[in-house]
Amino acid sequence: MSLDPMPYLSIVVPIYNEVDSLPRLLERLRQVLTHSGSTYEILCVDDGSR
Repeated sequence: MSLDPMPYLSIVVPIYNEVDSLPRLLERLRQVLTHSGSTYEILCVDDGSR
């Protein structure tokens, strides 16, 4: 059993063929979400990138 609290926010990011822009996007999301003070998770979903 995990001792981590459940995240207040869940962000789902579709990343079909987005390998080049992903690092910048994730960094910006982390900045904004950390500033919000809420607990969060970021879920990246790749459904068939080439």
